[in-house]
Amino acid sequence: MVDSDGDTRKLVPLWLEGGVDITFPWETQYGLDITEVRRSFPTVGMIGGINKSALALGRSGVDKELEKIPWMLEQGRFLPGLDHQTPPEVSWDAFKYYCERLRELVWNHRPRASS
Repeated sequence: MVDSDGDTRKLVPLWLEGGVDITFPWETQYGLDITEVRRSFPTVGMIGGINKSALALGRSGVDKELEKIPWMLEQGRFLPGLDHQTPPEVSWDAFKYYCERLRELVWNHRPRASS
């Protein structure tokens, strides 16, 4: 498992070759699209990938940011989470809403069985 910041897409093939199979936090502020990463690297385990700044936009920001999560969960090898610590400008209500929505998505979108 590797914790690496920034745009790590070019490093993934090297990590996989070296035996690393999980990485996090997949920082979206660097233009990372976790669905694109998943399509390019279907076997890498991913943790994170949710833009922490979206929570500061309230419910609409949270809802928009979480649109990608059902598909990602269904692909497997993905644990959704913020792409770093929650920023101070995120309200308690927005954070609670994020937690509730994420819980709902996790409970309702199971990974597909491996073939």
